[in-house]
Amino acid sequence: TATPNLNGVDVSYRVGETVDLSGLTLDLVYSDESLNHSVDFADITILTDLSTLTQTPGQKTVSVRYLLDGEVEILANLIVTVWGIDSYTINTDEMKTTYIVGDTLNYTGLTIYANYKDRGESVLIDLSKIRFADTNATASAGNKAILIYVEGSEESIGSITIIVEKNAVISQVVE
Repeated sequence: TATPNLNGVDVSYRVGETVDLSGLTLDLVYSDESLNHSVDFADITILTDLSTLTQTPGQKTVSVRYLLDGEVEILANLIVTVWGIDSYTINTDEMKTTYIVGDTLNYTGLTIYANYKDRGESVLIDLSKIRFADTNATASAGNKAILIYVEGSEESIGSITIIVEKNAVISQVVE
């Protein structure tokens, strides 16, 4: 039998991450224990297309092969878990949220985290991967909700609210 030996190889990934199984070995076990040995990663062929493995969340089977003496095919499988995002946390505490009509929106200070509940982590999202729905929100006065989208998705992950005020008119009485 052939058993994958992970030797610290990560088999837990977030959606979109690159799978790296280097370090994986196969432990070959024979009825004659004196023949037992391990096969290094360089001698193992990954049969599963790893480039698409993390496109969707879930448990995925990765098949590997070793050719014993270049003739006998030995197959083994291992399970890779791909974690999807459970929710997003949007924080505007450090962002300017009050503007004057005609101002340019400034998202400096905005933080958005992708939360992976089952993995127990939150990951900061690079704002260059974010699209904002209303880039002309300061054209008129009022409270404005600006929808937020992650690159490649048509579903909004939430919104931020800004206040747009009319430009104050200062008058001076001349006597």
